[in-house]
Amino acid sequence: MCKKIDRYFPYEEFRVGQREFMEALCNSLIGEGLSVIEAPNGIGKTSGILATLSYLANEHGLSFLYFVRTHRQIDRVMEECKRIPDLRVVAMRGKGELCKNEQVKRLGSYVLVNAKCNLLRETGKCDLYNITNKEGTSSHPTRCYDPITDYRGSGCPYYDTLKTIRKNKCHVIVLSYNYLLNPEIGEEFLNGLLKRDLSIVVDEAHNLKRYWLNRYIKRVELDLLDCSLGSRVSELCHTICDLVSSFKRSKLDFLMIPKEYIKSRLIKCLDSPKFIADLQDVGCLLRELIADIDRSRFVLLEEGKMLLALENMLKFEELIERYRSVSLISGTWGGKYAVNMEFNKKLNFIEISLQNWGITKVFITEDFTTRYVERGKSEYYRLATVLADVSNYVIGNIGIFTASYEILSGMISVGFEHLVNKPVFIESRDSNAWENRILVEKFKRSASNGAILLGVQGGKNSEGEDFPGLQMTTSIVVGLQLPRPGLESSLFRMYWAEMYGPSKLDVLYSSRAAFQAAARPVRGPKDIGFIVFADKRFLDREIIRMMPKWMRHKVEPVSLEELPDRAREFFNEIRHSYQGAPNGTSNYR
Repeated sequence: MCKKIDRYFPYEEFRVGQREFMEALCNSLIGEGLSVIEAPNGIGKTSGILATLSYLANEHGLSFLYFVRTHRQIDRVMEECKRIPDLRVVAMRGKGELCKNEQVKRLGSYVLVNAKCNLLRETGKCDLYNITNKEGTSSHPTRCYDPITDYRGSGCPYYDTLKTIRKNKCHVIVLSYNYLLNPEIGEEFLNGLLKRDLSIVVDEAHNLKRYWLNRYIKRVELDLLDCSLGSRVSELCHTICDLVSSFKRSKLDFLMIPKEYIKSRLIKCLDSPKFIADLQDVGCLLRELIADIDRSRFVLLEEGKMLLALENMLKFEELIERYRSVSLISGTWGGKYAVNMEFNKKLNFIEISLQNWGITKVFITEDFTTRYVERGKSEYYRLATVLADVSNYVIGNIGIFTASYEILSGMISVGFEHLVNKPVFIESRDSNAWENRILVEKFKRSASNGAILLGVQGGKNSEGEDFPGLQMTTSIVVGLQLPRPGLESSLFRMYWAEMYGPSKLDVLYSSRAAFQAAARPVRGPKDIGFIVFADKRFLDREIIRMMPKWMRHKVEPVSLEELPDRAREFFNEIRHSYQGAPNGTSNYR
């Protein structure tokens, strides 16, 4: 049924396993229901997905939503779209990316941006929206239309793009996970689209169900309520501020407070004429908080945060039943064993299995761990000195991905930057997408002499970012990203057990985050990858069982102090492959 798919593929040759992947995706989307596809990172999923969607749109008349995790992944899809013939694609960006109204842009927080946008539109005070709302102002998109680069109108790019999607029939709409998982933005976008017979493709979908369930646990930083928004909030909402301050002084682990109590106090704040006059932006935030409290089971105070346990809504499987067919794609599902653990619904599981993927060595340290009770400055220093020694033998760039920002800070605190002879680029929790992109580009440009990127598993750079050739030849995963004991992890397990029964979710999701980070250097069958899991907990048989096969068959336990010698041996063996290679590439590419 998918025999004509080749004519829509834009390259002369398929990568190893790529055609098999495209046929699996094609067959899953022609049918109905849920499919889960596991294919190695670097197999060429983006071009394979777009070519498949082009075939199905033109030969079978199907339409698609294509969900990705990050803004950068949307960029890559739109770049690749230009190579695919006969495919019309529109990128749906978020309000925060597209808004040109300075009253809205300066607010930063999505909640405030959305609330302020709605207020200005409803009162007719946004001139940009008023222009777009007139008939005939919708832009005329290119075949691969991205409002960030292609919008030429004088109105609102966000609502103009919505009009474009509704008025112009396109084959594919590419957008972030938020539009699938967040009803506050998803319903506005999907209104009018679900009448069409839509199918969806979700790339890097291995954490999708966790993101969905985390929506039930709303987190509010206590500092936000503790008068950090200004003294006027303190004057008007002193009861709330006093409650937060009292809890901080009490040293209690947590406190459950009646939701009607805190809701009534917040409403009293909003009813103040002075508050309405002077603090409209803060009012948007508090109204959102009141609405969340209203649909909560209970409200908890824990160190540093307020947690709202929201009422149950849909299961993830019920959410996606509105679509004709659904294909969830990732390189790190963990095999059928892990998929069966995660989904309690009959599905079609397809594995594009490659035993050999990349020229790699995979090591697990058997005498080192970042387990909380065994962690300390001496162990951070031990790790830092060993990794500094490893860096002396590595050709190209190194990625070090820790289990948390706390561990990353621990390495910095013992002077890691001063122990190495290469530039160190440190991922920041607070950087925006543009600042992080600049950091990564500088890191990549340092490949000929070698540099080190310090980031976290599941962070901005450990998933979805490509580092071909010398841009990363070594990945070092430090620690297993198990959640610290606390209310959030307990609530997560409670919700999951209620919906699906007991499960080993902590191990499943922490392993996937580690495997994604570890795979950053290996994007093809001839890429180089010196891969280290610096935590003895990775030797657990269940974790190894969930490793991608191409990693699992290469695993070798070593002591931490053996790693420099192993790095020297590995890079001496492959050194000839880089002779004469240009900056950032290898002769393997």
